[in-house]
Amino acid sequence: MSANPCFTILECANAGGFRALNFPFHLSTLGKPFGMKRILVSLATFVLICSGCVPLQQYRSKPEICHVTGEDLPVDAQCQIEQTEHYKLGFVELDDQGWLLKDREQLKFVLENLKQEEASSRLIIVAFVHGWKHNASSGDENVKMVRKNLELLSRLEFLASKSEHRSARKVFGVYLGWRGLSSSLNYANNLTFWERKNTAHEVGRGALAEVFVRLDKIRRESQELSPEGEKKTRLIIVGHSFGGAATYSALAPLLMEQVIFPETAGTRIGIGDLTVLVNPAFEASKFAVLRDAALAETFLTNQPVRLAVFTSRKDLATKTAFPIGRSISTVFEDYFSPVQRRADRTAIGHFARFQSHDLKPSEEGKQTEEEGFPSATAKQVLQGKAPPKPLSFGGCELIPRGNVRPGFPIYNIYVDPRIIKNHNDIDNPKFIKFLTAFFVHVLD
Repeated sequence: MSANPCFTILECANAGGFRALNFPFHLSTLGKPFGMKRILVSLATFVLICSGCVPLQQYRSKPEICHVTGEDLPVDAQCQIEQTEHYKLGFVELDDQGWLLKDREQLKFVLENLKQEEASSRLIIVAFVHGWKHNASSGDENVKMVRKNLELLSRLEFLASKSEHRSARKVFGVYLGWRGLSSSLNYANNLTFWERKNTAHEVGRGALAEVFVRLDKIRRESQELSPEGEKKTRLIIVGHSFGGAATYSALAPLLMEQVIFPETAGTRIGIGDLTVLVNPAFEASKFAVLRDAALAETFLTNQPVRLAVFTSRKDLATKTAFPIGRSISTVFEDYFSPVQRRADRTAIGHFARFQSHDLKPSEEGKQTEEEGFPSATAKQVLQGKAPPKPLSFGGCELIPRGNVRPGFPIYNIYVDPRIIKNHNDIDNPKFIKFLTAFFVHVLD
C-alpha cells in the first residue's frame, strides 16, 4: 500500500455523469480503522450530494430579446437579452472548464447588440460575475438583484444628465453565468464550497478574460471616437464571492502586464474603468504578487481607483470558514514565513496588512457632502488628483489607513457590518447607495 493513499469521492460534474475527486491523506491521521459507521456516513453524504445534483446547462439558449415590464419575469426566461425601458441585460454563460457554454453564438449575440446600442448612444456597461450557489436562471436571486441595480443606476444617470444638461447614457448589463450552484439541496450544497472555489478559478482562467477584453475593446473604441467634453462610454466590472475569485483570476495576468509595461494601458492600469470585488473568496497570497509589483512601480501614483475590494467585517464565510478550509487543504504546504502562511489561508479582504481603507456609516446627524453631489473633494481624491483623506459621501465615511500611497489605484476596503452585514448582503440599500455614489465620483 502507498504511504500516501488517496480517498476518492464522486462529484456530479454534468448531466452525463460524475467525476472523481481525490484527496490525499496520511494513514497516521486516521487514528483508528475506518469503521462501518464511518462508511455508512460517507455513503449517506455521497447519496445526499448526488440526489440534488444540478446539471450543467445553458439557461439562456434563445438568441432573442424579450421585453420586461415592471418587476415581472420575462415572458421567455430563456432569452439571451432582457430589455426594459431603463436598461438592457445580456447573458453569457460558461462551463466548469471556463469554456463558453456550447458555442460562441451567445457571446456573439450579446456583443453585437451591445455594439448596436453604443453606435446610437454612449453607454454605462456593467458586467457582473455571480458567486457560489447562483446561476443565470431567470429566477435566481442574483439575477433579480442585478435587474434592480441596473434600474437604479439608469435612474441616477437620467437625473445626473438633467442636472448637467446632457443626454443620458444608456445602461447595458452583462451577466456572466457559471455553475455556482451544483447541488439543489440546502444543506448538501454547503459541501460544495471548495470544489466550486476551484471551478471559479477555472472559469476565470478561461473565456471570462476574453469577455472582459472584448467589452473593454468596445469601451476603448468608443472613447477614442467620442468628442472632447462628451460623457464617455464606461465599463464597470463587479464580482461577488467566488465570482470575485473568477474575476480576479481573469484580470490579474492582464493587470500584471500593464504594471510592468505601462504603455500597454496608456499609463493607467485596468480592464474597463473600474473593477469592484465584493466579499471576494480567494486568498490574500494570490493578491500579494500583483500588489507588490504595483507598489514597486513609481508611475502608479496620481491614478484613479481601478480595483476596489469591499469586504464586510462580519462576512463569516470568508472570515471563518475560508481559513479553516484553507488550513486543511494546505496542511502539507511549506512556507518561508508565518506571514506567507497567513496570507495563503486568509481571504484577501480580512488580511490586515493589505487593508487600505475602512468604510462606516456617517455618524447620526452628521451631514455628508450630498448636497453638492458629487463632492469635489471626494472626486479629486478618488481620481488620484489629491492626497488621501477621510471622505464623507453616499451616507458613509471612507477613511484611509496610514499605509495608503497617494493616488494608488488599488483599494482594499474593510466594511462596517451596518453597511454589508454578511456574505450575501451585497444589495443592502446602504451599500448600494454608497457604491453608486462611488461610481459617480470615480468615473466622469
